[in-house]
Amino acid sequence: MKILVVGSGGREHALDWLKKNRADLVVVGPDNYLEEGIVDKIKELGIPVFGPTKAAAEIEWSKSFAKQFMKEEGIPTASFYVFSDYKKASEYIKTQKFPLVIKASGLALGKGVIIAHNLNEAEQALKKMMSDRVFGNAGTEVIVEEYLHGREISIHAFCDGETAVLFPAAQDHKRIFDEDQGPNTS
Repeated sequence: MKILVVGSGGREHALDWLKKNRADLVVVGPDNYLEEGIVDKIKELGIPVFGPTKAAAEIEWSKSFAKQFMKEEGIPTASFYVFSDYKKASEYIKTQKFPLVIKASGLALGKGVIIAHNLNEAEQALKKMMSDRVFGNAGTEVIVEEYLHGREISIHAFCDGETAVLFPAAQDHKRIFDEDQGPNTS
């Protein structure tokens, strides 16, 4: 059995390689490929693929979609507002208590979340994301949310559309350095 694992490199190159080498199964890892719809395209080729479609993966590649989904489905989450207008976001943060969490909505390679401890840090975070575009298009839309203190866990599941199998819970360690020091990584 030939299995292709898509990791880095051009999407078009990977699709061409699939056709030439007749992979029996493709496993897609990176979020950016999922956002581009590579799973949908591989399915169109008639090759079995492990990974969510573009629509199903939106919960991962769009933080604003994920937050709105949680709100609509009654899933506990920090209170938040979504902004695509820099001036409106800037005015909003002036009315908030700190710390405050500011997130680039799109994919930012695990770097698009900033915990602002004061107004100056929040203003700088918005400027970096929305004006300077340090995260590219990921910062076109931002989420400003309340800061929740405590441990974070992740729950993952495999699902075929009918059956879901849960993995054990995993604690997420967001800060880059030991003892919760340094910037958040995601």
